Amino acid sequence: ALYDLLVKKQDFRTAITYHRKLGAKPEEPYFSLVVDQLAFAHFSLNEIPQALKLLESELTHIPETEAMSTPEVMEREKVFGNIALYMFTAIDRKLPGYSTAGYLPYVLKLKPGVTLGRALTLFANLIRSRGWDSELQAFQTQVLAAKISPAAQADVLLTSFESQIGKRRWADVRSSAQILVQLGTRALAA
Repeated sequence: ALYDLLVKKQDFRTAITYHRKLGAKPEEPYFSLVVDQLAFAHFSLNEIPQALKLLESELTHIPETEAMSTPEVMEREKVFGNIALYMFTAIDRKLPGYSTAGYLPYVLKLKPGVTLGRALTLFANLIRSRGWDSELQAFQTQVLAAKISPAAQADVLLTSFESQIGKRRWADVRSSAQILVQLGTRALAA
């Protein structure tokens, strides 16, 4: 309640102090909420490295396992969604040390598992939303070259494909369609 009032007043520094004093522990049911709120407050202060570190710590408390429940998968998707947004914002604000080329290695280091496709698609859509065609193409190329699942690669390719259709770049559409068929063939063979 107090946190919400502080955020509404845009007093993010006090909101951070308030949450730090509460000292949420990982075993407490509201731990993820507190970490998300702390990360958002740091993000709002343009302290993106601190926000990302908090999100990384949250991931350590919801590890990727084969027996994950739906709420755990959804929680991981939310965290990776925030990571995509925060990193994209850092790139958009031209903060040093952040680039579209750095996103994929960073995310892979965090072992996203089943949430990889959604994390990559969200980031690709953020790039697309700014009309950064060359950055989107470079990201697509990087994803296609990575040793990741064809499904995750196809997710990014489809985002690029939609952009190409919207801009009537028919040669690129044809090329993307061919790559998509290759990915489908690879996925069926696996």
